[in-house]
Amino acid sequence: SASSIVDDVETELGGPEPFEVVAIGAASVPRVDREETLAFQMEAGELQRAVVGSMRKLNAVLEQLGEIEKVVANTRDLDPALREQARRIELGLLDAKDRLVGDETRSSRSQTTPVSVMGRVGLALSGTLRQTHGPTQTLREQYRIGLEQYETIRAELVDLIEVDYQSLLDALDAANAPWTSGRGLPSIDR
Repeated sequence: SASSIVDDVETELGGPEPFEVVAIGAASVPRVDREETLAFQMEAGELQRAVVGSMRKLNAVLEQLGEIEKVVANTRDLDPALREQARRIELGLLDAKDRLVGDETRSSRSQTTPVSVMGRVGLALSGTLRQTHGPTQTLREQYRIGLEQYETIRAELVDLIEVDYQSLLDALDAANAPWTSGRGLPSIDR
């Protein structure tokens, strides 16, 4: 307990007093169930995982297309239309990549950039990590838009990679083009 001394006289100032700690704004921003926040973070994390996996596949195919374009350009008896086909697929993949993760070169040139799927999911995840009242309506909307964008882009990637790119690989095999990454093991025609 505290006391004061005045003119050599010690006086008790009083004993401990109970008090209550109240968070500012607690009434206007209710705490949510932690499980609700975790469920939202798991959904957003799953979308993030899908985007990362799609980017890995997309980048691998872009590398293979670069290799194919060089082989077609440097092989005299291959139809140049194969190179045009490879370039068309490449442009479609680059567009999808831009929408999935954004175009860093555009922002470095001080141009406005649309929010990418990864940008939206990043906002949704980081927004729930810094507060205790759970995912806001804005964060839920960012996730919803990102998910819809991803589903659209994924459908385009299925067409580009599993249909168009596979068709290009089959055409290269049929033309006996020199081997490139992403194709099956070379065989010898007898």
